[in-house]
Amino acid sequence: MHKRSLILCCTACVFGAFGAFCRWLQNMTAFDAEGLYVSSNLWGRLLALLMLAGAATLAVIVTQIRRRGLVSGPEFEDALGRTTVLHKPMGILITLVMAGGSVMLAFTAGESAQPLLNRILALLGILAALGFAIMCACARTPTDSAISCFGSTLPILMGCFWLIVSYREHADTSVMWRYAPEILALASSLLAFYHVAGFAFGRHKPFLAIFFCGLGAFLCLTALPDSRLFALQLMFLGTAGMLLFLLWGASANLREPDGLEAEPEAAPAPEPSPAPEPSGEAEGE
Repeated sequence: MHKRSLILCCTACVFGAFGAFCRWLQNMTAFDAEGLYVSSNLWGRLLALLMLAGAATLAVIVTQIRRRGLVSGPEFEDALGRTTVLHKPMGILITLVMAGGSVMLAFTAGESAQPLLNRILALLGILAALGFAIMCACARTPTDSAISCFGSTLPILMGCFWLIVSYREHADTSVMWRYAPEILALASSLLAFYHVAGFAFGRHKPFLAIFFCGLGAFLCLTALPDSRLFALQLMFLGTAGMLLFLLWGASANLREPDGLEAEPEAAPAPEPSPAPEPSGEAEGE
């Protein structure tokens, strides 16, 4: 099961690294002195092809896993539970990165075009880090489903509001390539958190959750070379880490249908022993 998770996470990271490289070169070469986009730019075309290739590759891998008939556990801890000794330290590290970027954004939001919206986003980012920590704790130890539902909802709130902030900041930008990778990354991440929340609410679709976690992490890494506040860069990095963490857990806990714990069958009632036959002496009397 770890091999399956390693393939998915490595696929997302490798495509994300190449995507970040193409995006960096695109930002350097694809815009003229007036800020207009050069349609014949090679790196822009390569980036578009890379995004399609990354999404297609993840879809193929997920489809192959699905054809094996694997299923997810019925409970939150069964679907995203601890699979390695690094589960707890990696969860803590990702939580600190996300919380640190959000706190930094609260102090540096005045440098952005939308200071009030970014301060609200910083608050929601702190809540999202808290929600992720709750999800990690619920995946390690069985808890009340209401707690896991609450924790898994917080990253969704951040993703929804982050899309609004990104739209407001780029509403006056006529060049689509200025903001397209960021919008795609935020939208994919929001869908990933939405489907992961399904594990807590009892409406899980594990293969959609796995696909969007991989796609969201890949696109978040691709969008890192864009120009934005350093605090937002940390939040993008933290979001990518959260999605990779959830991708590993959701894929590693897939199992054969017979692997799920079945209810123990009731033991058959013992048959009554036959009555002893009367002895010959008793008959004579």
